[in-house]
Order: sequence, then C-alpha cells, then structure tokens
Amino acid sequence: MKNNNTTISRNLFFLERVKKLYMNGKHEFMLIGVLIVLVTGFSIINPRALSVDNMLNILRQMSFIGIMGIGMTFVLISGGIDLSVAAVCGLSGVLTALFLKNGISIFLAIPLVLLVGLSFGLINGLIITKMGVNDFMTTLGTMSVAHGLIFGVTGGYSVYEGITKGFKKIGQGMLGPVPYPTIYLIIFFIIGYILLSKSKLGRQVYAIGGNKKAAFLSGVNIDRIKITVYLISGFLSALTGIILTSRMGSGQANASNTFLFPTVTSVILGGTALAGGEGSMIGTFLGVLVIGILNNGLIMARMTFYWQEIAMGIVLILAISYTSYMKRKSGI
Repeated sequence: MKNNNTTISRNLFFLERVKKLYMNGKHEFMLIGVLIVLVTGFSIINPRALSVDNMLNILRQMSFIGIMGIGMTFVLISGGIDLSVAAVCGLSGVLTALFLKNGISIFLAIPLVLLVGLSFGLINGLIITKMGVNDFMTTLGTMSVAHGLIFGVTGGYSVYEGITKGFKKIGQGMLGPVPYPTIYLIIFFIIGYILLSKSKLGRQVYAIGGNKKAAFLSGVNIDRIKITVYLISGFLSALTGIILTSRMGSGQANASNTFLFPTVTSVILGGTALAGGEGSMIGTFLGVLVIGILNNGLIMARMTFYWQEIAMGIVLILAISYTSYMKRKSGI
C-alpha cells in the first residue's frame, strides 16, 4: 500500500512539474517581449539606451541584485522566503572592510566573511526546520540581528582604511569592456541554472515547494533541502557584500539597504511563485534584466527616485497578478 502511495505521489508530481515547465516557458517568452518593448521605448527617448556601454552598465549595476536573486530563487521555489539577504550582504561588506583595516589578508578575510553568510543561512535553516518557526518570521528576525550588527561594529561610519588596490580590483576590474561583477553574475547564473534544472538537488527543491507531502513520501529529506537552500542564499548574500565593498572601495553601513525589494521583485517577476514549486533561473535572469532596464530607462528619462519606487511597486503587483491569473487559468 505504501509503495502504491509513493508511486501515485511521484506520478502526480511529474504531471504537475510538466504543467509548470510549460507555464515557465510561456512566462519567459512574455518577459522577452517586455524587454523588447522597454528597450525600444527607452531608446526612442534616449538613443544611448541601446548602446553596448549602457547595457554593460545595467548588468554591472544589477549584478548585486542578480547574485542574491539566485539564492532567493532557490528559497522561494522551496516554499520559503529569505528577508535577511540584504542585511547579510551589508554586514558581510562592512566585516570585509573591517578585517582588511585590521591587517587580515584578503585570502583569509574573504573565507571568514563567506563563513558568516553561511552561518546566517544555517541559523535560518535550523530555526525553520528544527524549531518550526515560519520562514517569514525567522528571516525577519535574522535581518534585524544583521542590521544591528552592522551599526554595532561600525558605529554607523564608513570604513575606508585598508582597502587595497588588489581588493578593489575584484569589484572594479574589467575583462576587456566587461566589468568583473557582470562576469560573476553570468557565472553564478550558469551554476544556479545547472543546480536547479539538472541536478538531484534542484528536483528535490521543486518537489518540496510543489507538494511537501508527496516529496516526503518519495523519500526526500525535507529538512536537509530546506537548510541547503538557506545556506546557498546566505553564501551568495555574503559574496555580494564582498563584491559590493570592493566596487565601492569602502564598507558602508547603508550600502545594501535598498537591495531586498528589487531582489524579491526580480525573482517574482521572473515567474517564481511565492507559494513555491514554480520558477526558473532563466526567468530570474530575465526578471533582473527587466528591473535593470526599467530603472536605467527611468534615470535616463530624468525621473526622480520616487517615481522609480512607484514603478517598481507597480511591476511587482502586475507580476504577482499575472502569475495568479495564469495559475487559475491553467488549473495549477
């Protein structure tokens, strides 16, 4: 009887997954259409919008959001959410600057900071899985802890001392005309795509987000997978903080304060469902591009920051509304 239940659960999951892959494909084509419309529209307003330099600039600017978005994609597909990403990014950035200021070498400072990010991911995962606290409240709490630590270790001041030219090259260097942060973004998106789409881990992340009971009956270790996705998110948040500090040439307490909202927006816009079990890394990449081009175009059109915030909110509402409508229409 148990074997029959397991087989039925696996078959149901497979059918649901096929439906969701079809919907993801439609959503990605829709995003490509949105990108074409945005680029065309903004290029009419300002011809520089289509230049190669401007496109590379957009990718560089969005690399920080994009790298954190990779981790957020894993978390959301698993059925969770990580509100601590921007705060962990900010803490990692100032810790990197402080380590360098106090004479710790780059080769030791970077692993130590990545370990901090992994620690936050582990704490999030353990509280959620072993203590049964929901994802929202857990990561809201760790976000507050990280924010407090940022100002506790810096006193609210920026850290400039000890930032060497070698370290600055990580975020400011170029490979030909391509900025290093853009290269990091592409590399980590490829890795994220392979892990999510081609590995056992990816299949299990989709399984627990789509149907936790079916995943359990199929032998998936739900706690282990949940902890793993938060470890990925914590690691990538810390990595983003390191790159950001290198790019800015200093550790600044408020540097990543505005990163959370565009990170979540990019992932949801890319087709990842808040309820879990649905989404793709390609969709997230396209979502990052849409947000980047939208922000860049509004700046080139001389729109103020407030209008950019309004546009971002409208995009998020439309993305969630579209996803909900398509799910109801398809019966998923």
